[in-house]
Amino acid sequence: MNGSGRAPAALTLEKCRELGIDGKEIPFLNINSATVPGCAAVWHDTIEQLGSGKVTLADVLAPAIRLAEEGWVFSRFEHCSLGVDPLFQRSI
Repeated sequence: MNGSGRAPAALTLEKCRELGIDGKEIPFLNINSATVPGCAAVWHDTIEQLGSGKVTLADVLAPAIRLAEEGWVFSRFEHCSLGVDPLFQRSI
């Protein structure tokens, strides 16, 4: 399955160059390599086409929705990791 989607209008070639993307492709680990519509569509398609039929998309997304609504406690390790991880810093 392909979870590609359209790039945001603001992600122009010039913007990519500003972000240090100088090749023909956006690096896999770069945050701009994922698009929200494409990701959501492939989650749906995967469950529909390859799932057991025992769970729905709502079942699968329920934990993520709960975390988005209620938040979660960030450990000190997670906090420090985000501040020093060069892959994370380059992708935002």
